Amino acid sequence: MNDRHPDVSAVTESEEFGRLSEKHRKCDARLAELRARLFLTEEEKVEEVVLKKQKLMLKDRMEALTRMDAHGRPGGP
Repeated sequence: MNDRHPDVSAVTESEEFGRLSEKHRKCDARLAELRARLFLTEEEKVEEVVLKKQKLMLKDRMEALTRMDAHGRPGGP
């Protein structure tokens, strides 16, 4: 159950939300690996930026799904 949106259990159980959530978790795990290093190669620096952007995009999409389900329409309140 989502603490911020307790009435949206259906969307959190959806396949798409689960898929997005798993991708978000994997991005977060890889970012943690990169942050644990003292130095990053240029390729790792680029990967870090890409992962951060992807993670934000995934979070935005999950929030959009939550709003759409909670209000029965896209876009929010």
